[in-house]
Amino acid sequence: MAIYLASFPSNERRPVANIALQLAENKANLHVGIIDNEVVSMALLWRFSDSEFLLLDYLAVKSELRNLNVGARMFQYLAVLANKDNRYIIIEVENYLFGDNNLQKKKRVNFYIRNGCYLLLDVPYKLPALDGTLPTEMLLMIYPRHENDSGFGLKVKNLVTDLYLNHYEIDANAQNWLSIIDGIPLAILQDNTEII
Repeated sequence: MAIYLASFPSNERRPVANIALQLAENKANLHVGIIDNEVVSMALLWRFSDSEFLLLDYLAVKSELRNLNVGARMFQYLAVLANKDNRYIIIEVENYLFGDNNLQKKKRVNFYIRNGCYLLLDVPYKLPALDGTLPTEMLLMIYPRHENDSGFGLKVKNLVTDLYLNHYEIDANAQNWLSIIDGIPLAILQDNTEII
């Protein structure tokens, strides 16, 4: 949890007790990367019941080992797990068009693109403020590319609804969250072009 606490700002962090409860209730799986008997990376996958999607809730690498392919190796491990289970991984990434640290945000998006992920274009999405402050503008990504059948947009709407209601426990009648869900198009394009 030290890697987790050091890697994410408070408005994007779930309380450790909440994560422990999710793990105990078998709603999520915690994966760790170990080098020389030391935990160097962590990833938390949230499983949706009766869904083809998994949420990559968090992926983090010990700060002194970043940019050494540890994160890529962890993601590829998760990709193998998802492929074996015939599921898609959904990733929430900060939108580089908003706020500060835009270069760092672009690097995160490009990291996932280099690892086979696709941006879901024109899908509005905000991460609820997990510390009670302000929501964060996000992009949704997917691994691998979805076959994009005629029902894909509806699947994404249902996924976002499930995220807001069950994962983030947002009030179902909150107008600002309903407007986000209503804004998700039925036809969703996917793109894996790196951001310049």
